[in-house]
Amino acid sequence: MKQILLFLFISLSSFGFCQMPDIIVELNTDSSFTNYDFSCLKVIDERASKDNIGYVSRGIGKNNSKLILKGESTKILIQTIKDLLPKRNNKPELILILKNILASENIGTQNQYGFCNAEIEFARRKDTSLYSLGTFYSSISEKSNRIKYSHGNRVLLALEDCLMKFNNSDWKNKEGDLIDSSKKDTLFDYKSIPPKGAYFNYNRLKGKSAFNSEDYTITIATNSKNLTTYKINFMGLINPTLVKFVSDGKELYVRTDKTHFIKSGSFGKYIYFQGKIQTVFGNPSYIKSIENTLVIQKDLTMGTVENVFFTAIISDPDSYGEIRFQNYTVISVVIDTENSKVQFVSDIFLYKITKQFPLMLKEYRKSRRKPADKRKVIEALNRKF
Repeated sequence: MKQILLFLFISLSSFGFCQMPDIIVELNTDSSFTNYDFSCLKVIDERASKDNIGYVSRGIGKNNSKLILKGESTKILIQTIKDLLPKRNNKPELILILKNILASENIGTQNQYGFCNAEIEFARRKDTSLYSLGTFYSSISEKSNRIKYSHGNRVLLALEDCLMKFNNSDWKNKEGDLIDSSKKDTLFDYKSIPPKGAYFNYNRLKGKSAFNSEDYTITIATNSKNLTTYKINFMGLINPTLVKFVSDGKELYVRTDKTHFIKSGSFGKYIYFQGKIQTVFGNPSYIKSIENTLVIQKDLTMGTVENVFFTAIISDPDSYGEIRFQNYTVISVVIDTENSKVQFVSDIFLYKITKQFPLMLKEYRKSRRKPADKRKVIEALNRKF
């Protein structure tokens, strides 16, 4: 019975304690009178998700409630931006490409925080082509006891901040860089670490679309023989619970629970991570249940890599307060960048991916087959590609 209760506790910790209703957000531009040196010809909505503008995270984990605009999302945002940028005589008309709007709230036991992050690319049209004048970012955060009622204000502030940053830039003296709309890079570039920044999901990591967040610090949280975990401070500019991957330009980090990240042990075609899975009271069958959870969660989350890590790899065996786990085991996991799947580095998996390199497999079979041995195989494989 204890094992069942503990397993349920972990599951609830990952997915939130209950389903909360969606929050309806309204945008009111009546009080916005900023005068810019340009006007809006057209708005292009390139947000990855258009059915909402963000998520709510309360307590231990992110729940399933969303922040929804009152009405059709794309139409409302396009009209809002046009209201902020009315057409003016003798002012150049530009095209605005809305890359990202991510509003969120983080409700703890004592504090309530609201966030909105915006990303807009500005472009000049010449004939039928678009020329980029730059992409601008905004990070708005607020501490308040009425966070759920003020998301609309933060969305407007984030949009206006992007507009003002662009307005104050040297855009008038730029010809712009041609935007090649036919270029659709769907392959993961595993030859180089993604650019420095915070990534809200795996697809953003794959597309090298970091949110512009260079104002963060990375510190060691725990350090042991088999695992080092890290805490990343985003200086209050981003809701930390929504960041899934972080790159410092040299290393890649993935979130494993609400507060901890682990660093990649090898980056290449296979991105290797080493983490801990709790074995409840020494029950070896618990490992199998986690493997089953991985498969189920990949289906539920449509293969989103970061959610699988959040569910399966527990960075701190004592991270659940008074509930104590007697044992844990170290596991090896990789992201296969070719198919964007998370895989346990098992003997069967290594056999499948080293078929064309029989000597490599032979060396591994002679080893103790510990996580360190598995990591060596992944490192050797990555050098082959």
